[in-house]
Amino acid sequence: MFKILVVEDDRELNRAVCAFLGRNGYEAVGCLCAEEAYDALYETVFDLIISDIMMPGTDGFEFARTVREQNTELPILFMTARDDLTAKQRGFSAGADDYMVKPVDLDELLLRIGALLRRAKIASSKRLTAGSLLLDADEHTAYLSGAEVPLTVREFDLLYKLLSYPKKTFTRAQLMEEFWEMETSSGPRTVDVYITKLRDKFSACPDFEIVTVHGAGRFPRYLFSATKFLIFFALIAFVVTCSFLLFLDSMRLDPDILRENALLTFLNILLLSALFTVIDGIRRRLTVERPVRRIRAATQRIIQGDFSVRIEPLHGPERADAFDAIIEDFNQMARELSGVETLRTDFIANVSHELKTPLAVIQNYGSLLQDPALPKEQRVEYAKAVTDASRRLADLIANILKLNKLENQQIFPQAETYDLGEQLRECLLGFEDAWEAKELAVEADIPDGVAVRTDRELLTLVWNNLFSNAVKFTDAGGSIHVSLRHTGTQAEVCVTDTGCGMSPETGRHIFEKFYQGDSSHATQGNGLGLALVRRVVDIVGGEIAVKSTLGKGSTFSVVLRAETNETP
Repeated sequence: MFKILVVEDDRELNRAVCAFLGRNGYEAVGCLCAEEAYDALYETVFDLIISDIMMPGTDGFEFARTVREQNTELPILFMTARDDLTAKQRGFSAGADDYMVKPVDLDELLLRIGALLRRAKIASSKRLTAGSLLLDADEHTAYLSGAEVPLTVREFDLLYKLLSYPKKTFTRAQLMEEFWEMETSSGPRTVDVYITKLRDKFSACPDFEIVTVHGAGRFPRYLFSATKFLIFFALIAFVVTCSFLLFLDSMRLDPDILRENALLTFLNILLLSALFTVIDGIRRRLTVERPVRRIRAATQRIIQGDFSVRIEPLHGPERADAFDAIIEDFNQMARELSGVETLRTDFIANVSHELKTPLAVIQNYGSLLQDPALPKEQRVEYAKAVTDASRRLADLIANILKLNKLENQQIFPQAETYDLGEQLRECLLGFEDAWEAKELAVEADIPDGVAVRTDRELLTLVWNNLFSNAVKFTDAGGSIHVSLRHTGTQAEVCVTDTGCGMSPETGRHIFEKFYQGDSSHATQGNGLGLALVRRVVDIVGGEIAVKSTLGKGSTFSVVLRAETNETP
């Protein structure tokens, strides 16, 4: 039986996929994060990995790269909500063999799994022979007449590539792009060095020959320009001729002597013209064309969506020239585009992930519920999972709509004066069932008579989100403390919990849309609640801050303008 590792941070979707695979003859093991998957891979030999991309902690890209460093043949299938081209490029570059976008069709998933397993079986015995030469892709070794020939990884890959396509001509640029990518320290002549090493190591093998095909006249065309030659010829001929005539006129020489030296003078002019043409070609290559090629290559990578590209300056600050200024402007442009593209891509990816994951849960469990032989207990369990995913999806859509209206100023605060303490107690009591189920100790220090003039409905969103997070992220048996303090013209609300807390890095981004700490996915958050809170607090003219210690808890404080000490 084939063993499949399913790495998916959404617990319900993970269970649904594992259950489906188990019903179709596979042994599936589910992990909620990459760290759990590493432990599973250490303990068990798997035949295939199905992994999400957007996971807490280590994401799917880094997970795939790590797996590939240890095992080059284990099939990896990405099953993710991200359907943008950039994500697909990063996925395949990281080592993925296939890519599916949520929600996936389970029958198609089975077909792809079967195809990957078949290809893996074929690749596991992949060998290439050329007469007495044997290249073993499994061992990454070469044997000549039964004796191993020591090769570096790059030498083996290069030789395997050439022998896989006999009689095909590869340019230096093609080989550089495939095996050296964009290494700035390597030039085209690096290929020649490796080819020379391979010729030396296999000089005794008569079964194949690596032939270099030289381009006709490449060097003269590159360094010698007919137009430049004519320009230099004309300039030199004019200067030399004028100087020569003035000199001879002063010397009063015999015309016969002039005719005897005319040919020699003309040849000298031709020689000097050709020499200056070549020197100018070399100068142009080093000072103009080389930096232009670097800029063009980097520009092409920008066009292809790679905004991480940077160009090293040609000179130090004390010797900077116009090209260095252009390169600095290019790098600044790349950094700006990278930031914009990251925000855009992350927003789209996060929206897609949060929408498609509950859809995938609904679809997968819906498929399982169609089995007439399904036991009643499992049917009830699966139906509950569908209901929970539907509710989660509805909440997400509602929050997206609310946040969009707030950000586009489509909601205008309706100010009224009311008792803030009374509102806090009402919102807190709405979570009584939740904190009792987790046996949390809830303390409230909320006095009467603290009035504020603001939008009651909008602030209800704030308190409900803060209380919900406090209950959600506090372990069973923990405690929550809510306090209201009136200081002069300000009212401060503090919500403190003894939950998981957050790192300083998470604390800096916690109010950003779709940003989630490591534990958010485990409890099915969507990363919008605190973004809504921040936007509402800004609209009503308040301030919000957070203090947190990882593993010990968090305190959210909201400061509002207080109207009076008296209850309205």
